[in-house]
Amino acid sequence: MTYEADECVYHSFSSRLKKFARNVVNSGRLISIRLKASPFNITIIQAYAPTSTYDDEVVEEFYDQLQEVVNMVPKKDILVVQGDWNAKVGSDSYQTWKGTCGKYSNLSTNERGQRLLEFAKYNNLLLANTLGCHNKSRITTWHSPNGEHHNQIDYIMVQQRFKTSIHTAKTY
Repeated sequence: MTYEADECVYHSFSSRLKKFARNVVNSGRLISIRLKASPFNITIIQAYAPTSTYDDEVVEEFYDQLQEVVNMVPKKDILVVQGDWNAKVGSDSYQTWKGTCGKYSNLSTNERGQRLLEFAKYNNLLLANTLGCHNKSRITTWHSPNGEHHNQIDYIMVQQRFKTSIHTAKTY
């Protein structure tokens, strides 16, 4: 039996993870695990959003599928939704989206960033890694091949009700 490299890693990882996790969901762009914990279980969804080269329909299909996964999460769980969103959420969104994002991020929000903010707002999520002031090396998560452009496109979202529990959230 042969596997693609990422499939092999997934199967190896998920078989070990099943000892500690329940409800492992995997698709080409989403993986979700539910960890048994106390006093709350923790559901973590890892996402890889389509890049700007994809049509808007593909992006909407991705968000529809993501919403289906979020809808399956028990309301009492701590929910973490993180990943490579291929979106820029800028400090220009701070006033408009107060409670959904902080002011420490890119300079400006693009269309994909707007869509990410809509998703976060609808689900009462907060972009945790935009809350605190971090070194530029902790904000920048993508570098162009020629090194001229640097952007933050990876975000960690948690439920707004846990905002006071966040000490720091960094992407690498």
